Amino acid sequence: SKQIDLQLHGFHSYNRRLSWHEGDVLLQRVAGRLRELYPDCLCFRIQGDDFLLFLNDVRPVPEETQFDEELAGTGVTIDISPRAP
Repeated sequence: SKQIDLQLHGFHSYNRRLSWHEGDVLLQRVAGRLRELYPDCLCFRIQGDDFLLFLNDVRPVPEETQFDEELAGTGVTIDISPRAP
């Protein structure tokens, strides 16, 4: 499987500005998008804004633009990068 680092930049500030509840809602929207794109992926929150995805080898690595709708107007950006094997 592929290991992918996913970082939500500005998520901590988003939580502080709007509330932990709104942060949870945002995480649920991002997780929902991940489930749409990769129904069999495993996603783990490592700490803070950092997550680790495990994808089936046949699936392409997600692109940041695939989360534009979920992150629009939040001030949060996403960085996605494959981990070296």
